[in-house]
Amino acid sequence: MKQLTVAELAKQFGLLYEGRDKALITHACGLESTDPHGISYVENERFVKKAMASSVEVLVCRNNLELPGKTRIFADYPDMTIVEITNFLHPPKKYLPTIHTSLILGDHCQLGENLSIAANVVIGSRVTVGSGTVIMEGTVIGDDCEIGSDCMLHPNVTIRDDSKIGNRVLINAGAVIGAEGYGFVTHQGKHYKIPQVGYVHIEDDVEIGACNTIDRGRFGVTRIGRGTKTDNLVHVGHNVEIGEDSLIVGMVGFAGSTKTGHHLTMGGQSMLAGHLKIGNHVTVSAKSLLAKSVGDRERYAGIPARLHKEWLQANGYLYRLQQVFDFIKKFKG
Repeated sequence: MKQLTVAELAKQFGLLYEGRDKALITHACGLESTDPHGISYVENERFVKKAMASSVEVLVCRNNLELPGKTRIFADYPDMTIVEITNFLHPPKKYLPTIHTSLILGDHCQLGENLSIAANVVIGSRVTVGSGTVIMEGTVIGDDCEIGSDCMLHPNVTIRDDSKIGNRVLINAGAVIGAEGYGFVTHQGKHYKIPQVGYVHIEDDVEIGACNTIDRGRFGVTRIGRGTKTDNLVHVGHNVEIGEDSLIVGMVGFAGSTKTGHHLTMGGQSMLAGHLKIGNHVTVSAKSLLAKSVGDRERYAGIPARLHKEWLQANGYLYRLQQVFDFIKKFKG
């Protein structure tokens, strides 16, 4: 565990501070912490009261926030600065370049330098893996896959045949990439599987949450755009294309063949219907179902989803219905 004074930490990051220069910092924490040697942050005025009640003495904040009795480290972007400080105080685990003897490796594979491959990993034939990638226990990679450099595949990840994974991609435990998409033809009362012969392409700097399922295309590609981050338990149907730098919260579903623009934000348990075209900078609120194509820079909510301001207005009317009923009863009486 690292141990620094406020003065030492501020110097490390080139920041100004005010308060006890010898206050000791050992770890990053939330405002709820009771350990006085932690460091937390105050993003804006809404959190001042909570910060003042906290046992944490050292706080990262903007220089216009008054926090009497606290030691303040000043930053223009406190939320980003606390990320950097947290990474400094709690550096990520390092994996030594080593390949476990239990690796099962197919034919004609190309493995890069400085790989860390843990126990019970299976890699199919004609697979390429870039340098510096970490493949953890129980992971299975199918034939003809491409895995980029500096990726992190957590335990029990399954990557099916023909999938393409970019550089610096993190895939959390239990995710399944490239499973068959869901498609059937019903003929004379029986269901016949539609062959799914496409693939999945996950671009650079994507993070995939635990237990995600990302289906291969029926034909062509299912694509996760560069820089996109998905939470746990997300399902992406066949031939979906999610734009760059999107944020997909837990338990979200994408029906097949929908294509989205960049910077999409999906709230928890929200869904997109199939064969839609979604613009850039669109937000879908939690537990909403968007069933139509939409343009840029709008927020939608509800089932079926409508513009957020319209949804708020409709809900306001709904919650006032009891007053209307009471008035009618009184009028009848």
